[in-house]
Amino acid sequence: MLTDASEFEPYRQPEVRNDFDLGYLMGLIVGEGCFSGDRRRPRLAVKLHERDPQPLQFLVRALGGKVYGPYHHDGRRFLVYYLGGADLRRAIPLFLHHLPRSWKRHQFLEWGVRWGFLDPLT
Repeated sequence: MLTDASEFEPYRQPEVRNDFDLGYLMGLIVGEGCFSGDRRRPRLAVKLHERDPQPLQFLVRALGGKVYGPYHHDGRRFLVYYLGGADLRRAIPLFLHHLPRSWKRHQFLEWGVRWGFLDPLT
C-alpha cells in the first residue's frame, strides 16, 4: 500500500524557494521539531495543535513527509508531521548547512552521528 506521493518520485529535492521559506523552515524545526526515531527508522517529527495545520502542510511541500492525525490524548488535540526515509536523507544537507546555532542544532548533530548520517567530526 502506498503511503505518500514521494513513492512515485525517485528523486525529489527539498523545495525551499527563497530566504523566507528557508528561515520559516528552520524556525519551525528549531522551535517545534524533534530529531528522533524508533529502533529501525530515524525521523524528524513536528507536533502542532490541530487548529494549526498550515505550518505542517508547508513542511510537506518543502521537504516531503506526511502529516498524521488529528490525535486526541489527555485533553490535547494535535497533528504530527513525520519526515523519514529518502526524503529525510535528502534534507540532511539542508539541516547541516542552515540550522542556526542552537540546542536543536546540537541535538541534530548528535542524532546524525548516532544514525550514521554524519561523520563524528562534523
